[in-house]
Amino acid sequence: MSELLQAIKDSLGEDLKGEKYGDAEAVIGVDHHTSKVIFSVAKQIQFLMDRDGMDHDEAKEYVYHNYVGARGKDEPIWLEDDFL
Repeated sequence: MSELLQAIKDSLGEDLKGEKYGDAEAVIGVDHHTSKVIFSVAKQIQFLMDRDGMDHDEAKEYVYHNYVGARGKDEPIWLEDDFL
């Protein structure tokens, strides 16, 4: 678990929705109204590139197909920040 994710959980003192749907290193915040974790698309892509050796296009396709495109009650919020 990342230091930021742990700090968010400690601060809110409650279970977060969607934290299991991405990697902790890509967490950038939480929505206080829904208690949903907010993930950075760019950080998730970079994490997969570093961990799994994917190139940018491969990691981006994987993230959009497996994370951003997923739908469910407790899905996290994915912040679109991969513009470069």
